[in-house]
Amino acid sequence: MQIHPRENDLLLATHGRGLYILDDITALQQMGTAKTADATLFPAPPAIRWNQWNKDGNLGQRTWRAENPPDGAFVTYYLKSQPADAVSLVISDANGRVVRRLNRIPDEAGINRVTWDLRYDATPGTDGGRGGRTSAASAAPADTSLAALRARRRAAAADNGDGPGEMDFFGSGGAPFVLPGSYTATLTVNGRNYTTPIVVRLDPRSAMTPAQLVAQHDAAKRIDDVAGRVARVIANVDDVRGQLTALQTILRSVPKDSADRNTGDALREITTAMQELKHFRDSVLVRPVAGLGYRQYPRLREEVQTVSGSITRSMLPPTAGELLRSTELTTETTEAAARFDQIMQTRVARINTLLKGSPHVITPPAPRTFVP
Repeated sequence: MQIHPRENDLLLATHGRGLYILDDITALQQMGTAKTADATLFPAPPAIRWNQWNKDGNLGQRTWRAENPPDGAFVTYYLKSQPADAVSLVISDANGRVVRRLNRIPDEAGINRVTWDLRYDATPGTDGGRGGRTSAASAAPADTSLAALRARRRAAAADNGDGPGEMDFFGSGGAPFVLPGSYTATLTVNGRNYTTPIVVRLDPRSAMTPAQLVAQHDAAKRIDDVAGRVARVIANVDDVRGQLTALQTILRSVPKDSADRNTGDALREITTAMQELKHFRDSVLVRPVAGLGYRQYPRLREEVQTVSGSITRSMLPPTAGELLRSTELTTETTEAAARFDQIMQTRVARINTLLKGSPHVITPPAPRTFVP
């Protein structure tokens, strides 16, 4: 049994049969003092912003390996009892700007730990860069109450054989990484704040200069903004298509003897608008069939994701080609937003005119045309 002098990890060896590691035992070392307080936020060890490499190589079946700790910064805290309200964690940079919000984190009595993946908050609608696919398994649970969340966490911990609240990983998919530097974690429990510094270090294999890191960071943030704009266009298209489908069902249920000429004209306009929106979505915005991957040519969303990944995951500054494609995708996104606006101002506007005084299509909130 040893304590690693640099990492402060507890190492347990079993005479050649295995080596077990308990990551960062600061909480155990300071529990004597922590137990006297309602809540304690322990000092966070330095975090390394690792660059991940692929695992395509064939190493055979006899290669020994163990599970690595989650990439990112450990934030460990002690709660004397479970608070009545949710516990939250906010990460701020050296200038006090919030870069990440982790809401409703584990809050069981005892020691809890979450891992911040050193990324910014994901841009709304981008699903963290994972492609936006949803399924019954990944859909949000029907009951989103704090009590239901706590129950699901306890059930998951029981299934995994872990104590409740011991580890919870908060990742944001393809959101940009923060720059190496100093950050502050602020834990909020029962309205009271507890803070601890977090130092983020660069992957020691990287030779990028500070200027190159800033160039990579800024390029990643710009393409992330484009990803958010694309997601908003897709969401608006889906919203209007849903409204048109519902409106079509209503109008088709109107008895023929009571339907006026406008009803028939509106139905024809609805059919045309739905076809146009579907073609626009499938051919320009996003791959129409989930799961086929490269077997479909990439649409705008996939193009943006590819460039974003190339910039974010590299150990080199962005290339001229990546910067050029980012600029082109910004223009293409503006054109896509303008095309959606045109559909709204022509076909959908005609539907609303024909159905004055009847159910009609609600225009998505402005702005819909995005100017870089």
